[in-house]
Amino acid sequence: MARGEKQHPVDVHVGGQLRSQRVLYGLSQSELADKLDITFQQLQKYETGSNRMSASRVWHASRVLGVPVSFFFDGIDENADPAAGILNTRAGLELVRDFEACSKEVRDFASGLAEAAAECLNTTPKKPKKAVG
Repeated sequence: MARGEKQHPVDVHVGGQLRSQRVLYGLSQSELADKLDITFQQLQKYETGSNRMSASRVWHASRVLGVPVSFFFDGIDENADPAAGILNTRAGLELVRDFEACSKEVRDFASGLAEAAAECLNTTPKKPKKAVG
């Protein structure tokens, strides 16, 4: 991108989507860059939208991150401020990641409770023995 040239909102959005998935997966820029066979500096440029990702790079990123190609374009609004919104901040992305981890733990806990309750309900209680005499 030439000096002084404005970033296109679509490039900023695609880069933001790339960054959000990277943070949600808990990957550093270097780790994801290695998986994409690029430098971490290039990844930074993609994430900020200062460099455009080619179609083949978007496709490769979708495979590495386990999302459909359309994920990178979901929710695009060329008229919106790409910097707005909590999900465009590290704290917001970490909050979502932590919430998802917590949700999984709560689901696992609830599932364990349900299994334990089912076992208890399927067990016939023992009746006290009558005294002989």
